[in-house]
Amino acid sequence: PVYQAASPDEEALVGTARELGWVFLSRTRDSLSVNELGLKRQYQLLAMLDFTSQRRRMSVLVREPEGGLKLYCKGADIVILERLQKDCPHMESTERALDLFSQSCLRTLCVAERVVPEAKWEVWRKTLAQASMSKRNQDDILEQLYDDMERDLKLLGVTAIEDRLQEGVPETIAKLRQAGIKVWMLTGDKKETAVNIAYSCKLLDPDTRLLEGEELRRLLLCSDPEVALSKDRVTELWCVDMEMAQEKSALVLTGSDLAEFDAQPEIGSRFMTLAGLCQSVLCCRVTPGQKAGVVALIRKHTSSITMAIGDGANDVNMIKS
Repeated sequence: PVYQAASPDEEALVGTARELGWVFLSRTRDSLSVNELGLKRQYQLLAMLDFTSQRRRMSVLVREPEGGLKLYCKGADIVILERLQKDCPHMESTERALDLFSQSCLRTLCVAERVVPEAKWEVWRKTLAQASMSKRNQDDILEQLYDDMERDLKLLGVTAIEDRLQEGVPETIAKLRQAGIKVWMLTGDKKETAVNIAYSCKLLDPDTRLLEGEELRRLLLCSDPEVALSKDRVTELWCVDMEMAQEKSALVLTGSDLAEFDAQPEIGSRFMTLAGLCQSVLCCRVTPGQKAGVVALIRKHTSSITMAIGDGANDVNMIKS
C-alpha cells in the first residue's frame, strides 16, 4: 500500500514497519487491520488519546484479536521514560541509544505499551464518556484521565528519523551571519539533537562557547548580565576583546527555561540583553506557543526587524506573531 500521513515522521514510521513485515492495511473509525509477518489481524479501536504539544505523546487503546486490551503509546523520550514501570531492564541501553541518535542529528521517539485490565477499562470508559459531555474544565478532566491511563508502561523501543537539511541551508546561514543578521533556532527537538543540527548547518562554529544550564541561570540572575558575561570571558581567558568574544558565544535553553520568563519578566529582559551579546540562541523542546512567545519577546525588547521562518504546522503561531 501507498501511505499518506499528516507528517513525514508518521509516514516514515509506517513505511519502515512495512519494510520489516508489519504492514498497516486499513483503518476505519473503530478498527485497524495489520498484516503481521504474513498473518492478517484486526484490532478494535477503543480510544484515541490525541497528541498535543503540551502532552508530547499520543496513544491508542485497542482490543486485540485474542480479546485482551492494550494501550500503545509513543512520544518524546523525556515524557515516555518517566512513565515506564520502575523495573525497566533496558533503561541504560535506551538512554545510550538516544544519546547516540541525537549525536547523529536524528529525531527520536520512544514507543511503549500497557496491558489494560478489563475492569479498569470499564471504569475509565464511563468516566471518559462523562467528561466528554462536561461543559466545565473538560480539558483538565481529559488530561487527568489520559495521564492515569498512560502510566506503568513497558518499553517497546526507540525510533530515530533523519530530518535532512534542505539544500543550501548551511551556505545561507553563513551568508546571513556575514551580513550581521542573527539567526535563532526554535525547535521541539531535544537539546542534544538541536545542538548537533546547529553545528551541521553552520549556525554554530566548532569553537563556539555554549551558555546553558546553571551557567546561563547564574548570568540571568545578575543585575547586569553584560558585565557578568564580560568578566567570565576574561577570567576564563576566553577572549579579552569583547567584540570577538561576542561572536563566539551562544545561548542554549529549553521550554522550561522560557516558562520562567513568564513568571519573572525581569529575567526575560536580562535574557534579551545577554542574547544581544551572543552569536545565536537555541531554544529546544519548545511548544508552538513558546515559539510565538520568543518572537513576541524579541519584538518587545528590541527595535530590530524580526522575521520568523518555518515549514511545519508547529511554526504557524510563530509566523503569525
